[in-house]
Amino acid sequence: FVASPMVGTGAPFFVGSALLLVLVAATASLFYATLGLRAVASMVAGPATALVMLLAPTDQPVELFVLAGIVYVVVRMTSASAPSFTSIEWWAMGAIVVAVTMIKVSVGPALAVTLALAAATAGRRALADAFGAAVVSTGVIWLVTGQSIGDLLDWLGGVAQVSIGHVSAMSKSDPDRNWQYATLAVVVVGAIAVAAPGVRSVIRDRTRDQRLAAVAAIVISAFLAWFLFRQGFTRHASRSRMTFLSAIWMMALLVPWRRLASTARIAGACIVAIALGSFVVADGRSVVTMLDPTQPAAEFARSATYAVDGTRRDAVERSARDAARADYAIPQQMLDRVGSASVHVDGTEIVATWAFDLSWAPMPSLQRYLGYTTDLDGRNAAWLESDDAPDFVLREFGGTIDGRLPTAESPAFQLALFCRYAPVDTAPGWQLLERTDDRCGAPVEVVSQRVAAGELVTVPEVDPDAALLLAYEPDRSAADVVASTLF
Repeated sequence: FVASPMVGTGAPFFVGSALLLVLVAATASLFYATLGLRAVASMVAGPATALVMLLAPTDQPVELFVLAGIVYVVVRMTSASAPSFTSIEWWAMGAIVVAVTMIKVSVGPALAVTLALAAATAGRRALADAFGAAVVSTGVIWLVTGQSIGDLLDWLGGVAQVSIGHVSAMSKSDPDRNWQYATLAVVVVGAIAVAAPGVRSVIRDRTRDQRLAAVAAIVISAFLAWFLFRQGFTRHASRSRMTFLSAIWMMALLVPWRRLASTARIAGACIVAIALGSFVVADGRSVVTMLDPTQPAAEFARSATYAVDGTRRDAVERSARDAARADYAIPQQMLDRVGSASVHVDGTEIVATWAFDLSWAPMPSLQRYLGYTTDLDGRNAAWLESDDAPDFVLREFGGTIDGRLPTAESPAFQLALFCRYAPVDTAPGWQLLERTDDRCGAPVEVVSQRVAAGELVTVPEVDPDAALLLAYEPDRSAADVVASTLF
């Protein structure tokens, strides 16, 4: 909500919008300060900051803020003229890491890793300050939001599982985008070749502590590059590619340009141009469109109008609800049977609960396709077995993402759903399931066999009154594990 405020009542919209503006302003300030550390004149740094913020995808302010923060810390660590961080700064950074992580867990840990490496390099006092700030901030935010301290560890574990599961669930190969890998290889290899001499001279001409900071900065930079690669190429979506490719301007700040020979500077400028050109091509928009500040301003003004004008907001909400009801077309007899009882939508269209004013009972992973870890799958299955289980489940036919096999998503949940719920109504696109006694007995293994890819498997014969469950586990080599971790 903080990252992308949506239309709601007046106060929440303006609070979210204010925090959004704070994030954007903080990102611009960090970029401007980084240019200052690089001894860029103000008359150049100001327009450059404005240009970068226009080019950057500001619908993802948390990601941009994290990237700007990481680059600022690295440049500050390697700047001979910049003083070391004070205790107040370490405490501030520790608190910011916690706040950002609670806003968006997929990017916060990258800032945490950077802070930990930087603090460890700076000494025990810095590490204690940063760690103390993180612990105190976590406790304060947790209690202020009305949570119980006893639930904190379980929440942290669940958040980690959701993050891991989301990365696995949303991975998607796109052969049409393979050219981006070639472009990326050119950029990475070229950047290393260009920056290596300058980096060596920086390390060679420093004191022992400065060399240690420089080595830590190199490690952080390598981690940042890998993190951006994962963010940009796991999904192959426009938003993700923009996150990666628009970060090139930040990565360029890590190069010690003043230490480079004139030919190396020219080569480096060409590499940056290639990367930024790829960003424009990948997003499919013209530079004129990307540099048009009126579009986000118009969107903000429209949303603000909806937020303060209750009549227009109500009209927009009614229109959206009517459109959703027409699109989902859930039969009235199903809705009548559910009534005010609790219901879970098994599929992706949980908006249906809002459209038809149903009493939504969300599963632990919110949606089935996110139950991509053993822990989340187990939580989902245990939920159906508990007293908190919904009275009904609206099952959506064809509700899959990327053409995946629905029954392979959160498989333990699927089995629990089969055992504890029975169909009571079926219509085009939907099936209504009602909670019942456990319909399954103890599982009995019929056959287990090892097969090769593409090999046909004969379905074994079983008792006509029995349900046949197929479970499979693919072989994974060490190379597969390494490749999936890197890519």
